[in-house]
Amino acid sequence: MDLLLIRHGHSVGDDERRIKGSWDVELTPKGLKQAKLLKERLEKENYKCDLLFSSPLKRAAQTAEAVSQAVGKPIIYDSRLREQDSGKFAGMTREEASKFSPPPDEKGYRNYVPIPGGESLLDHIRRVSEFYLELIDKHMDKRVCIVTHGGTINVLLRIIYNLPVNQPYVDKHIYLFAMNDTAMSRLIIRGPQDVITYYLNNFSHLTAIK
Repeated sequence: MDLLLIRHGHSVGDDERRIKGSWDVELTPKGLKQAKLLKERLEKENYKCDLLFSSPLKRAAQTAEAVSQAVGKPIIYDSRLREQDSGKFAGMTREEASKFSPPPDEKGYRNYVPIPGGESLLDHIRRVSEFYLELIDKHMDKRVCIVTHGGTINVLLRIIYNLPVNQPYVDKHIYLFAMNDTAMSRLIIRGPQDVITYYLNNFSHLTAIK
């Protein structure tokens, strides 16, 4: 499988570092410009895929629309590609959220403990794993593009690279891979232990934005 992972563009709440997750916000004007530059890059590189999947959340869906225009493929929305459900913390800053539910100790939240009103990290991993296992079962010989969220991309990469998931739920361990706005990561997956990485977090198309 030739797999291209794309993170959505800059969205509402990013500048205030608000917790998004299930908070269904749209791209900002900056994010729309990023999506346009992404589209132009895909067209310039003549990128083609057989299948285009996207999270249904607005910020990912708007980015996927730009990708769809570039590659000429319809978008397949799959709710399993959503970001981790942030429950009652959606839209809050981390400082605001900490006042409502401070971590139980200095180690922070555990990966098996759900966010109040939302999902645990393991809940997120479970549904993304289900999507990925179905993907490789049905489309191993295809070129696949997925537009989704930074956390979901991190889960996918953990699965692909067989990385452990048993860390405590604290910021420094949630995201093992930095993913910038509209960043692309391309991998060739030939088997469970046979993965070629072309690039991760490539956002060179954004050089036009200051």
